[in-house]
Amino acid sequence: MGRNIRHPVGSSTEWHGCPWDRNRFVEYAAKHHVNGESLFDQVAARYGDDSHPLLTRPVLANRLIQNAVDSADHTTFIGALDEDKNRYFEKFVETIIEREAREKWIDRSGEPARPLLSTPQHHELLADIALEMWISETASLKSDVFDYLVDLYAEHRMMETHVTSQISRRIRQHALIVATDYDSFRFDHEEFYHYFLGEAVARMVARAETGDVRHVFRVARLPGFVLDVAARGALRESGGRPTFMDTLNEVCAIELRDSFIKDNAGDLAIRLIDVGDLGAVAIDHMSFSVDSLKSRDIHDATFHDCYFGRTALTGSIVRNCSFERCRFEQIDLSDVTQIHGASLRDCEVFSVVRSSEETAIFAPESISGTLREAGFQIPYRHRDAGIEPAVPIETDDLLELTIRMCRVFFRSTGVNEYTFRQRLGSKANIFFDQVLPSLKGYGVVNEIEYKGGGSQRRYRLGISLDDVQRSIEQADGNFEKFLEGIGA
Repeated sequence: MGRNIRHPVGSSTEWHGCPWDRNRFVEYAAKHHVNGESLFDQVAARYGDDSHPLLTRPVLANRLIQNAVDSADHTTFIGALDEDKNRYFEKFVETIIEREAREKWIDRSGEPARPLLSTPQHHELLADIALEMWISETASLKSDVFDYLVDLYAEHRMMETHVTSQISRRIRQHALIVATDYDSFRFDHEEFYHYFLGEAVARMVARAETGDVRHVFRVARLPGFVLDVAARGALRESGGRPTFMDTLNEVCAIELRDSFIKDNAGDLAIRLIDVGDLGAVAIDHMSFSVDSLKSRDIHDATFHDCYFGRTALTGSIVRNCSFERCRFEQIDLSDVTQIHGASLRDCEVFSVVRSSEETAIFAPESISGTLREAGFQIPYRHRDAGIEPAVPIETDDLLELTIRMCRVFFRSTGVNEYTFRQRLGSKANIFFDQVLPSLKGYGVVNEIEYKGGGSQRRYRLGISLDDVQRSIEQADGNFEKFLEGIGA
C-alpha cells in the first residue's frame, strides 16, 4: 500500500505556497522515496515544458508525486496524461479517479470482486458533492451531509444497502477528499472543487434542467475555471448539439438586468461558442463580464438585447455575428483583431479605445466611424446624407462626465456618492460641482434616501437611460445642447 502524503486543506504544509522549480520538485519527491529527477523529466518531455503546472504548482506537483508513490508503473501513468496542455488538468483528474475505481473502491463481499462505482459514477458523486458545497456557500461539508449525498445518489440508482454503506465509508478516504478539523470534509484543493462543480453545471445545462441551472447560477459569479470545464462538458454531454443554448436563454428571459444568472449564462455561452462548432445560435438577454470577448473566436451568433462590460478584442475573431439592441460599456480595439461579417444594429456603445491611443472616444458619431474602420457593419443614422460627418465630433469634458455617469447607472438603479467618486476618479469634484447640479435641475438625476452606514448621498436616474442616451447622441458633443435636448 502506498504511503499517504496528503494533508488537510487549510493546514500549513510545505507544498502549499510559491511555485516550485526543478530543485524544489526533486527535493520534495526524495522525501517520499520517489526519483524526482526521472519523474520531472518524463512529465516535462510529455508536455514539452519544464514549467508546466503539474511540475511547478505545489498542489498539483504534490498530487503527481503521490501518484508516483501509489503507482507501480510511472511510465504507464504518465503516458495516460493528455498531450494537450489545455486538457492536462482534466486528464490528470481522470487518471486519479480511474485508479481509485480500479484499485481501491472494490466490493469484495462476493465473487468475483467488482468495483463499487464505475469511473463515470465517481465523477457524478464528486460533482454532487461540489454542487452541494456551492449551493450551501461553503468549501466543506459535515460528515452527515456526505452520508446524505451518498444515500441520495445510491437511492436514485437503486444500489444495494451493503454497497451504499461501503461508499459512505470510502468517500471520506477518496484521493481527492481530505478531512478538516471539525468533522468536515472538503476537496484536496480548490481547483478540484471547481473542476467537479463545472461537471455538475455541464450536466444540468446539457440535460436542460432549467430550474436547477437557475438555482445554481443565482448563488454568485461562477469562477472562470468552472465555466471552462462546464463548456467542454456540456458540449460532450449533448453531443455538440446547440440545444443547451435554449436552456441558457430561458433562464435569462425573466431576469433583471443586474443578475448573477445573466452573468453566468453569458460567460458560459461565450465559451460554448468559442470552443464548440454549434452552427448558427441565438443569444438573448445575457450579460458578459469584463474582457469576455478577448482572445476568443466568436462566430455564427446573433446577440439580442445583451449587455457587455468593458471588453478588449485583442486576439479576437468576430465573424458572421449580429449584435442587435446590445449595450457595450467600452470596446478596446486592437490591430490584431479580425472582424468579418459582424454587424451592430441599434446598439449603444458608450466608448471605444483604439490600440494606438490611450484616450477613449465618447462621441456617438466618432464611435460609429471608428467601429466601421475596424470592420463592423453599422447602419448610417444620417440617412439623407448617406455618410457620417467627415470630421469627428469632440465631446466636451462636462458631457464626457455625463456619459461616464450613465455607465455607472447602467447596472444599478441607485448609486452612492462614494461609488461615483471611485468611478470618476480625479474628475469627481468637477462632476459634483459643475455637472450634477444641472442634471438635478433638469430632473435627469434625483437624490434619494441613503440607508447605509456613515454619511453620504445616494442618487438614481429621474428619466430612462434610453432618453439620456438619445439626448447624448443629439448633443453633438456639447453639454449645454444635451441639457436643451433633455428640457425640450
